[in-house]
Amino acid sequence: MPGSSQELNPVFAISQFDEVYLPSVNRQTFEKIDSKTLYRTKLKDVQSKQQHLFIIIGLDSGLLANYLLENGLPSGSKYIFVELDSVLGLLKIDIPEQLSHKLQVMSLNEFRERISTENNEIYIAKNDVSLHKSLGAELAYQQDYLLLGAEVEKLLQHEAFNQNVGFTQKLFVKRQLQNLADNRHPAALLRNQFKGHRCIVLAGGPSVDNHIDWVKSHQNDMVIFAVSRLSKQLIEKGISPHIIVSVDPQQLSMEVSKDLLRLGNKTIFINSNHVIPSLLGQWRGKSAYLGSRYPWESDDDKQHNIEIVGPTVTNAAIHLAVEMGFSEILLSGVDFCYSPSGFSHTQGSIEAKIGPSLSALGEWVETYAGHQAETPIQLLHAMQSLAEQTKSLPNCKIYNLSKNAARIEGIAYKNHQSFTFESNNTDAYEKLQNIIPELTPEAIKQDLTVCESNIKATRKKLVHISKLAKEAIKCNQSLRNTLGKQQYSHEDTLKQRIETIEQEINDKYSMLAGFIKYFGYGEFANFLNPASTDEWQQDKMLDMTEAYYRAFEASSELLTNLVKESETIIAARKSEMQIPTPLVELEAFWLKNMEPGRVYVWQDRHSEVLETLTDEERKAIASLKRAFESDMSQSSTMISAIAKKANSLAGVQQKLIMLYRHQNSAALKHMVQLLEPLIEKDSEAHRLYRLAQAYVYQQEKKPAEALDSLLGIPEKDRTETELREIVVLSLSLQKLDQASEVLSQLLSYSDEYAPQYAQVLKLQRQWQAAVNVYVDYLEKYPGDVPTWIKLGQFMVELNEPDAAITSFRNALQADPDNAIASHYLKQLMALD
Repeated sequence: MPGSSQELNPVFAISQFDEVYLPSVNRQTFEKIDSKTLYRTKLKDVQSKQQHLFIIIGLDSGLLANYLLENGLPSGSKYIFVELDSVLGLLKIDIPEQLSHKLQVMSLNEFRERISTENNEIYIAKNDVSLHKSLGAELAYQQDYLLLGAEVEKLLQHEAFNQNVGFTQKLFVKRQLQNLADNRHPAALLRNQFKGHRCIVLAGGPSVDNHIDWVKSHQNDMVIFAVSRLSKQLIEKGISPHIIVSVDPQQLSMEVSKDLLRLGNKTIFINSNHVIPSLLGQWRGKSAYLGSRYPWESDDDKQHNIEIVGPTVTNAAIHLAVEMGFSEILLSGVDFCYSPSGFSHTQGSIEAKIGPSLSALGEWVETYAGHQAETPIQLLHAMQSLAEQTKSLPNCKIYNLSKNAARIEGIAYKNHQSFTFESNNTDAYEKLQNIIPELTPEAIKQDLTVCESNIKATRKKLVHISKLAKEAIKCNQSLRNTLGKQQYSHEDTLKQRIETIEQEINDKYSMLAGFIKYFGYGEFANFLNPASTDEWQQDKMLDMTEAYYRAFEASSELLTNLVKESETIIAARKSEMQIPTPLVELEAFWLKNMEPGRVYVWQDRHSEVLETLTDEERKAIASLKRAFESDMSQSSTMISAIAKKANSLAGVQQKLIMLYRHQNSAALKHMVQLLEPLIEKDSEAHRLYRLAQAYVYQQEKKPAEALDSLLGIPEKDRTETELREIVVLSLSLQKLDQASEVLSQLLSYSDEYAPQYAQVLKLQRQWQAAVNVYVDYLEKYPGDVPTWIKLGQFMVELNEPDAAITSFRNALQADPDNAIASHYLKQLMALD
């Protein structure tokens, strides 16, 4: 029990189907229907999916593992059961030696040590992993299963974050090719241009609200970097950032950052090479890109550009500021944790309007103020990355202006009011505009022509690699047929041809082949086999060879299509430079490409022809502007859905239990504060608020206050969790009548409360009622030795030796070596 250490009743029961189970874990689940029938209905995927890692919380008293062993395990798949220590001590699962690598049972500590070993990391890297719960863990009669499930899920999230980097490359490469025509100026132009200067990086965390007015008053005294999602708030405040930064390739980034397109031309847009194209393509001012221009190695990328440092845009912005030579970097909104009021983002953001995060299970970090704050796992990784970034910066000091931000080694807290500003003769806006060159139409055309030439040459190489891969697949299939028919005359010839193809790919296209493997990491991961080598037979080796060349074929063809798309965008950009411009054709392209605001870019470049446009062209321009305004006015449904999920009460109880178990008093008090505003309108919020408050009081050693808090929950809203806590607290305060009444209610949930109920009745001197409860319980669970002994001791106290002898004999029948029962029985027999 979370508050009172819920003990597992080590008593097994036998169902009407002759299945042995722990009622403490599974209650009556297997009494109405047998486990095999239940599992056949609920575990179809778990029984059939090959090459997959199944991580399962709980064993269902051993029945689930036995079911899988009896029904056969799919080829290449693996099952890891993570079970509570208290349950593991009671079970014995016989796993045949030959299956010990395919089905494993372990504790949480063992899982923590082994999750990234024994080929588990290959399954995770391939995204062939899923988390399941046994029936007992899903219903969580033992609430420790809630904690176990949450811990396993967090460990998986961390491991997936570390392993799945390779699987995001396709989108990054796709965006990079889509942006190729517009990524003209490398951010390296800015390197070391602001030595000795001060800047501030504004991110989207809640603390930016505390400094925004101060930033506005000093916007000419320091260079302002801002992440793109802050654009709307900055415009409303009348702040023009010197540099706006965006790196995310996801469509979601467009939804939260589109107000960037309303910023004035004084601002420089610094974007990752893989930023969402609809931001870069509709940007009217100057821009520079981070990272390499081409996804593959190119002469254009010989100059070492400023790289993209992640995992967040904030990391990238701070790295950019360091590379630009700033000697002092201030941070605002760089919180990397939830605020004391539970918010993850600044006021005005969609997330802040929906409400605080209530149910998210994150990690807890220390703030500069010295208190604990929660942070999502993604931001924890961002913190670790930033700590590495700032580890050795001899000519640069970084200060966070928020004491409620997560403490990061190498970054000190400093109050914003403590900074002084000297008169500055440098106009940072002007300097930045001068650093990023203004290209003539001819220079843009020439740049686009070079891009077009480069990617066409690459496309030809990709087509040839695809042909070679197809030939290797045919050779491999012929080899399979030859070996299958035991016709070995052509075996060496086929093998030699496959080797020759591999050598040609590696020698003639070595750089591009390496890039294809990087791009097609997901497909090439299929070539990796997580199964143990003793499962590798000749067919398996042929399968792996085929998977390898199919990965080459699929990745080359997909890249070819992406390159063609890039060529189409380049051709459209070249069309934009023509006079007269084919505006009607471009209207269709810009709309399809989700960049109607491109019409403003065109207008800026062709102001001299605006008076000579035809009616059809004017109509196309008006249509594009309407589409742009429509896009800009639409609210983000994706962000709203994410924020509402985090604001849900669904996972709050699990979170409270975890916080109590980990003795995180500050976090529990924080949850009390977050839930309190909701209690008037939501009975579930009221219940959770009272439960959280009770946990706080229990940690403060105030049992009476904790009990009062729980009794404040209306009876109809109380769950098993609150009823159990009420019993424990009532007993600690000697309130036997109350404990007895609630225990009688708990019997409707489970028989396991009967022995405790009988004990309380005994303390109330209700002798016969207590005996009746004991007897009714033991009729159902005759193997419960401790309860037989308690009944026997009770009978001794009541001077009923015959009944006592019967009880101790029943105990010895269930456990012949029980010393306590034997001792009492000898004493009683001696009296006879």
